[in-house]
Amino acid sequence: MAFKALIDRLRGKPEWQDPDPAVRAEAVLRVPSSEAELLKSILREEPEARVRRAAVKKLADAAFLSGLAHDDQDAGVRDEAAAHLVALAVHAADDAAAESVLALVTDQRHLAEVARSAPRESTRHHAVGRLQDQRALATVVRECDDSGTKLAALAKIDDPALLAGFAQRSDVKAIALAAVERIVDRAALEVVAHRARVGAAGKRAQAILAKAPPPAMVSVVAALPALSPDADAHEREAYERERARLEQEARTHDEAVGARTQVCEALEGAGAADAPQAIEAARASWAALHPLAGPEAEALTRRFEEAVAAGVSRHEAFVAAEARRGEIETLCTHAEGLAEDADLASARTAFEALRAEWQKRATEGATPDDLRGQLRARMQPIP
Repeated sequence: MAFKALIDRLRGKPEWQDPDPAVRAEAVLRVPSSEAELLKSILREEPEARVRRAAVKKLADAAFLSGLAHDDQDAGVRDEAAAHLVALAVHAADDAAAESVLALVTDQRHLAEVARSAPRESTRHHAVGRLQDQRALATVVRECDDSGTKLAALAKIDDPALLAGFAQRSDVKAIALAAVERIVDRAALEVVAHRARVGAAGKRAQAILAKAPPPAMVSVVAALPALSPDADAHEREAYERERARLEQEARTHDEAVGARTQVCEALEGAGAADAPQAIEAARASWAALHPLAGPEAEALTRRFEEAVAAGVSRHEAFVAAEARRGEIETLCTHAEGLAEDADLASARTAFEALRAEWQKRATEGATPDDLRGQLRARMQPIP
């Protein structure tokens, strides 16, 4: 360093003022971080973006970095400044320092990065408190390793689709259960009740559905105004007729929902071999159901279509496995015949071809394990 300083004095200019931008960028990286005013001067005056990016890496002034992240004309410098600002927040020495830096972070993606990766719990929670964007919050729930931070982020999510997704697909019990508690749509709860990966989440959704009054009965209460105490007999009779009509509508609605649910459950429980017959029967039953409209109808229709597709897939896999079973049984029979062939040279040649075919069949994912074991037992090398 003393030699380079001597060379710089002999030259009359420091290397960070060299005509070559590459030399300037390398020289800036050697400037100590304590030379904050020099670095800021370079960032204000340097025309080359790569030199400014090098200076950003050395600067620890959060306010200055925030200005660069918003105002620098080069996107790379803006990104570098924002990333360095996030790093300062993540690795702040104490709560006060972290909060002062976070106050300058405005981009929701960058706040989510701090909430996801900061080692200090207080910093993570402070970042979550600044988050509003639903997808940024969802990123924290999915990617943060700390359960407390994940739950804090989930508590700020009110997007129905995101909540239903966490309740249905999360493998973390606490997250799935917390998401279930925030779902208000009955159709979404019904999907979670049948499809949740975490069993406890499915059971909780079922419990909520069991306690909630059926939607049609809620409409009965809402549709009927309070009967005046002074109502005469004619008004009371009309009121009772309307109540009876609405209650009948509620029963019809509930029966339609129940019938569709039964069809779906029967189809979902059908075995692979019987899937075609189960699908045919389910389609006939579905076509004969009483009409139903609304979100529940849409959710149940999606469930029915998914059950049909799953049944078709199960049956196709079953048919393919049965076909392979027959092919492998034929290979076994040929192998046993070769073992009795008196012409050993011919038998060895045929056996090697048979072994290659066996390897092909036995390594197929859907080959039944029991047949794979039979092949291994029978396909012993001919002596």
